[in-house]
Amino acid sequence: MIIDESWNAFFSDNLVRLSDYVRLGELDHILLLPVSTQFFVSLRHVLIFTLPNIVIGFCVTGYFLSKLSLDIAWWHYLLTGLLALNGLILLYSFMLLLVTSTFWIVQLRAFWDLYNVMTYGAKYPISFYQNPLHFLFMFIVPLGVIFTFPAEFLVKGLSWELVVISFVLGLGFFFIAHKFFYFGLKH
Repeated sequence: MIIDESWNAFFSDNLVRLSDYVRLGELDHILLLPVSTQFFVSLRHVLIFTLPNIVIGFCVTGYFLSKLSLDIAWWHYLLTGLLALNGLILLYSFMLLLVTSTFWIVQLRAFWDLYNVMTYGAKYPISFYQNPLHFLFMFIVPLGVIFTFPAEFLVKGLSWELVVISFVLGLGFFFIAHKFFYFGLKH
């Protein structure tokens, strides 16, 4: 809930609008602004009404963690927060890769349908899936890393190899999405 609502608050509406900017010619004006085009297009509008849902997500998480009576160190919470932030960056990067295709396919209206189909599979822990779906949801469409790694690390623990792979995937997807976005702008 925390990652999904953070996605909705900061990125979803902005990335959906990219095809409108291209179709209506507003992207030309955005390109002239003295700010990173990717940054501006990605964070131009923040949906404030979804911010309470993020707070509710933290409250629900805190309540159920207190019921589990686990002995969790402060650095577990810190690393869980970093894994959640990494998951949000991964989700943003993956969706930016898809939305960048709007430079060639102007009417990209299937964005929400694609997002819903993708996140439907994320309601189960990554360990639920067997290969080839496990590999797919870890490395190709990293839903397991996005949605289940933070909670799994906090409650059950993850190997350090998976934690490192998670951050490498986050940086890698962001770098690829960034380069592809500017490639799309040029072409």
